[in-house]
Amino acid sequence: MVGILTEAASTRLGSPITFAADSVRQPPRGVNQPAQWPGGTWHLADIVRYELIASEALVHLASRDRLTFIDRFVGLGRRAVEAGLAGNPFAYVLPPDQRDLEAWSSLANVLRIGGVEVRRAAEPFTADGRSYPAGSLVVPMGQPYRAHAKDLLEPQQYTPVNDRPPYDVAGWTLPYTMGVRADVVNQSFNANLVNVDSVVVAPGKIQGSGEVFVLRNRTNAESRAVAQLLAAGQSVTVLSDSLIVRGPRARAILSEEAARHGFNVTAVRTAPAGGRTVKRLPRIGLYKPWTGNIDEGWTRWLFEQYGITYTTVHDSDLRKGTLRQRFDVIVLPDAEEASLVRGIDSTRIPVQYAGGMGDAGATAVSEFVRGGGTLVCLDASSNFAITRLNLPVVNVLAGEASGPKPLQFYAPGSIFGTVLAGAGPKSVVTLGVSDSLQIYFENSAAFSVSGSARALATYPPKPLRSGYARYQERLEGKAALVEIPVGSRGGRVILFGFRPQFRGQTHGTFKLLFNAVLLTAP
Repeated sequence: MVGILTEAASTRLGSPITFAADSVRQPPRGVNQPAQWPGGTWHLADIVRYELIASEALVHLASRDRLTFIDRFVGLGRRAVEAGLAGNPFAYVLPPDQRDLEAWSSLANVLRIGGVEVRRAAEPFTADGRSYPAGSLVVPMGQPYRAHAKDLLEPQQYTPVNDRPPYDVAGWTLPYTMGVRADVVNQSFNANLVNVDSVVVAPGKIQGSGEVFVLRNRTNAESRAVAQLLAAGQSVTVLSDSLIVRGPRARAILSEEAARHGFNVTAVRTAPAGGRTVKRLPRIGLYKPWTGNIDEGWTRWLFEQYGITYTTVHDSDLRKGTLRQRFDVIVLPDAEEASLVRGIDSTRIPVQYAGGMGDAGATAVSEFVRGGGTLVCLDASSNFAITRLNLPVVNVLAGEASGPKPLQFYAPGSIFGTVLAGAGPKSVVTLGVSDSLQIYFENSAAFSVSGSARALATYPPKPLRSGYARYQERLEGKAALVEIPVGSRGGRVILFGFRPQFRGQTHGTFKLLFNAVLLTAP
């Protein structure tokens, strides 16, 4: 497997850009810059030409030195097998008793797509003194793609070179981001293992009798089912530790979803008392700025993957006002306040796409919350809500987390541990979520709260789990997730100091976003 990343300077979409020779800034000429661009006019065709030249050069090199590449590739695989058989680690084991079986199967399938061998235990076995049931997945390290498997499964510990911190992602441990238990086994063991091409979860089912259904809400698939149930007019009652579903179509919907996605449902004759009932699918608005917001795209993709109906909201929609008449929940993707409000200048793009939501849009969003709506802010957009709604919250990292500046906190893309709030009633936002949660942090926010603001998840001492962080002690005791009631009509703001749907990969925190948009609306 050969993987090569190429990047080329962009144009203005399809429009050329022009640079004078003395205005072109680039590194000194060297191996990575053998033929530097001298300046002039840069076209879309130039991008294609550069990429084509690089691709043709690679093919020519592989053809010319074919035997050398094959010999070294085989030698590399042989050394990987030998290193894996020596142990430390000998294998990774992914037992089937997971919170979310779809996340478990998704992780295994990511490995398989990358060429990693994955095996299933045909019968129970013991490894490193731990017992594992049949059906456990085993990733042996004695295989050609050992390095790739280790890279995805083990925590990263980034060591700066010449005191230079990383500029980009430094941690990506999949068991952490996907909320999957993956045990390291250092010593060799014997087990009856069979190779698997792909992993599919075993069908779930409805257990018990009655027409009232109890969901533990621990899996992302259950959120998909909740969206379908609410869209079909079935009621969902939120209790402190579960969801209660009623309605004439509930059994049919849950039976099909459980069988397809591997979660179980309990049927009872009488519903538990109490709770707050959601009777219809919330009207969700997803703000899409004209700045080309990547986070909006990933949020949109995730909603579509899980069948969550939403309406795209543009700047002009916000400026019209009366948002509460049209929406129950509005989601703001990761973007700084200035970008949200001012957008792109009209000298750079057509006037109808310029200017952001403006003060009129910002005022309309504030009125929406005070009128009883739920505002969900992802990462940097939290600063917008804090300022515009005068929330009793401070982003203690504001202005610090954007780059590797001396003597300041810096974490460009790493995984941190958080602890859910234990005191007081459990928030619906964290319903079904593990008390110890790993979140993906990329130059993100951290909050101190006061007054009515409630920290739903906070950072413990030394929270770094994978990657790199400078002055991580700055996070200790600070909040990663905050909920604030606003006004007298049941409005609320939910501030994520991270992106729970980061690039569509963080299965372990999807649930927080699903709860926020499906279960918080009045």
